[in-house]
Amino acid sequence: MQPIIRYCLIILFSISCGESVARDFGGINLKEVIRLSPELNPIRLNGATIKRKASHDIYVGGLYLENKTHNLEDILTDEGPKRVLFYCKASSISPEIMIRNIDQGMVINNPPEIISSLEKEIKIFHQIWKDHPINHGDELWIDYIPTTGTRVSVNGQVISQIPGKTFYQAFLRAWLGEYPVNPKLKKAMLSLNG
Repeated sequence: MQPIIRYCLIILFSISCGESVARDFGGINLKEVIRLSPELNPIRLNGATIKRKASHDIYVGGLYLENKTHNLEDILTDEGPKRVLFYCKASSISPEIMIRNIDQGMVINNPPEIISSLEKEIKIFHQIWKDHPINHGDELWIDYIPTTGTRVSVNGQVISQIPGKTFYQAFLRAWLGEYPVNPKLKKAMLSLNG
């Protein structure tokens, strides 16, 4: 058997067995396919990129969905599991800066009545950043689990949960809405680059 055919068969077999190929983002490997729990359908890397500032890598951000899409409305109406992932490449990420950026993104991209209704949930989310500083090498998962809501984990350890789907949708709009926290990251997460 020719080496290239053998290689292709190995890759296809690995994918069919649930093992996922990884993609490299500045030395960080993100799996193409993951599961948030055994009973949930697998989700796939929709898009990802590296956030840079003054030529320094700050973090890798990625979005996982059941079905690939370029459209925020498709994501919001999809009831399946989702993951927004951040991998810290800087020495640390300032909690104050993250809170400010996410708050601005949520306020600009969500109706005022949604923000008012989420006051308690937003406070919980602020406290997560304050209680769990994100340092170099840390991986943050912000998952949507159907029937549960938002689940936040650092380095694979669950640190908080926010019930319902309204908060997660508002959070997604902050990153993927008309005026996103990071336009480059939005384009990458929605696979709109090129």
